[in-house]
Amino acid sequence: MIFKRGVLGVVALAFFVASNVFAQAELKPGQAEGLIREYIVVPFARPDNPPYKLDAMVTRPAAPGRYPLMVISHGTPRDAAQRAESRPTSYSSIAVEFARRGWATVAVMRRGYGRSEGEYVEGNSCDNPNYERAGLISAQELSATVMTMKDKDYVDPARHIFVGVSAGGFASIAAASQPLDGLMGVVSFAGGRGSSAPDSVCRGDRLVSAMGTFGKTARVPTLWIYAENDHFFSPKVAQGMFAAFKASGGVGEFVAPAPFGEDGHTLFAANGGMKIWMPTVSDFFTKYGFPIARDPANDPVVKLPLPAMGSDNAKKDFPNYLASNGFEKAFAVATNGKGGFSWRSGFRTPEEAAAGALKACATANGSCKVYAVNNQLVD
Repeated sequence: MIFKRGVLGVVALAFFVASNVFAQAELKPGQAEGLIREYIVVPFARPDNPPYKLDAMVTRPAAPGRYPLMVISHGTPRDAAQRAESRPTSYSSIAVEFARRGWATVAVMRRGYGRSEGEYVEGNSCDNPNYERAGLISAQELSATVMTMKDKDYVDPARHIFVGVSAGGFASIAAASQPLDGLMGVVSFAGGRGSSAPDSVCRGDRLVSAMGTFGKTARVPTLWIYAENDHFFSPKVAQGMFAAFKASGGVGEFVAPAPFGEDGHTLFAANGGMKIWMPTVSDFFTKYGFPIARDPANDPVVKLPLPAMGSDNAKKDFPNYLASNGFEKAFAVATNGKGGFSWRSGFRTPEEAAAGALKACATANGSCKVYAVNNQLVD
C-alpha cells in the first residue's frame, strides 16, 4: 500500500496544524487493519463549573459488538516541562495489541498533561508528600473515563480493567480501592510516585503506607510488574509497597522480570518490552477469565523495501523502524547522496511524525525526503 499524500503536503499540513490547535484536533491517528482508532474527549466534572475536557484516544475492534474496556494510564515525567508533551499515542502499540485481543482500549491524559484541560494537581512536596491524596485525585479521572466509556455502544458496561505505568499504575491501584461497578482487575507496571532522581524516592515510607491504605478496600485481583533494574522504584521499594498492600487485605501477584535496558522503568512501552511482559499478563488474564487470545494468522505482515538511496546504516535501521512501537511514525532519507536518515515515532498524528522526521533529517543532512509514514511508502 502506498501513502499517497506528497511530502510537501505532509509537511505543509503538519506546520499548519501546529499553529492551529482546533484544526490539529481534527486529524486522525494512524490506523491499524481491523481496528478503529479515534481521539475522544472525556469530560471531568467539577462543582459549579463546566467540566474539564480530558484528551483521550480509543482503539477498538471494528467488528460490531460490545467489548470489555481497558483504561490505559500514563506516568509522570520527572521533568515538569515534559508533561505538556504527553500524548495518548505513546501507548499506541499496546492499545492496538489489546484491541486485537478483544478489548476496547482508551488511553486518557489526566489533568495537566498534554492537551487535557486543567492544572496539574497530582504534585507533592518531596519533604512532605501526601501520596494517598495524589493517587485518589488521579483515580477520579480514571473513574470518569470509565463512566464516559460505559455509554459507548461498543463497550460492555459491566466489564473493565485498569492498566497503568508508574504514576498511572499507582493511580490504577488507588482507583481499585474506590467503589466502581464492573472493575475486574488492575495491571500496574512499575507503579509508584515521588521518584526525584534515579534510585531516589521522596519519603518512600509514605509511599508504602499509601499502598497499605489502598489495600484495605481494593478487592479485585492485581498484577504488579517491576523490572529488577527499575531506577524509579527499586526492588526494595516495590516489594515494600506490595507487601503493605497485601498485608492490609489487597489481592495481588508480584513479578520481577530480569533487567531491561539501562532502566527497567521503560519496560512497559519500550520497543521489545511487550515480548517480555505479555506472557505474564496473558497468564494473569487467563487465570481470571479476561479476554487475551488472538489468532497470529491475522497479524499483518509488514514488508517494505529498504531505502535505495540510504546508507548501510539507514538500511540496517529501517527494519527497527518498521518494528517500532506506535502507528504515528515516519522515516526520512537524505537526497544528497550521502545516505543520511532520521525517523521519529510517538507523535500525535502521522503527519506530525513526518514533519518531525523530515526536520531532523534536513537539520543534519540538508536536502531530505520522507520515505515512509507508518508502514506505508510515500509516493
